[in-house]
Amino acid sequence: MPRLHAVFGGDLRGVLKALDEGVEDCIGMQPPAAVPAGGPAVVPPVRYDDLTTTLQPRYAALLEAELDELRIERLRRWAEAAGTGVRTQRQLQELWELSQGPVSTTVGELVAAGYVTALPRRGLEPIEYVLAGPTRIAFGLV
Repeated sequence: MPRLHAVFGGDLRGVLKALDEGVEDCIGMQPPAAVPAGGPAVVPPVRYDDLTTTLQPRYAALLEAELDELRIERLRRWAEAAGTGVRTQRQLQELWELSQGPVSTTVGELVAAGYVTALPRRGLEPIEYVLAGPTRIAFGLV
């Protein structure tokens, strides 16, 4: 679970939701462990790779259902350029080739929708943003 916790940037609710959505589909993916004579069946643990593989199409479909093509394309460009790295609005202006106003609007919408996370501001430095856990999983950045 520490790896999944890192993907969600410490967002415990996101981790628990991902586990709730993915674990049931993962049960049975690994062969059962040897059963001691007369003992209960042993269910093997869910592997991280199995969980993220199960969640990826689910989160990708959700992203496509909730966002328009333009916002999805902007997230895709961000994912391809920066992966799990941080971006400021100025860096997103350059990446998306937009002025400050549309970038600010887009980032605000993506934060509100849960696909981007604003990191805590440090002094007078610009606010930094990262792709949120569901976005990282949807684009295979896990």
